[in-house]
Amino acid sequence: MDYIITIIAFGLALLVVPVLFIALCVWMAKRRVHWLCYPAYFFLFGIVGGGCIAVGLSPSGLAALCIVFLMMAAPIACLCASIALHTRRGRGRFENVAMVLGYCYSGFILMAFLVGQLIW
Repeated sequence: MDYIITIIAFGLALLVVPVLFIALCVWMAKRRVHWLCYPAYFFLFGIVGGGCIAVGLSPSGLAALCIVFLMMAAPIACLCASIALHTRRGRGRFENVAMVLGYCYSGFILMAFLVGQLIW
């Protein structure tokens, strides 16, 4: 059973997530979306792919390293991308979705950290 979960997680991380990201980039290019959306979605898709890799590698030290990256660098990158998108005037649908998802992920990680500090 564990091998099935590992294969599914690696399949998602190495095939499905990159294909969906490329499809989204093509769609955004056709819609002429502002360039700030591309790194924002890159970070968001990287979070999903990194989470899938961490699930596929668990339990191991490499999985722990993936999770540390998802808890430290990814929220900062998402927050910076969301702030940059927030300062733009005339945001469209793609910009708003990337901005909100970036704020939500950063807020979720911050809330988990604060709850952990209060409980500990």
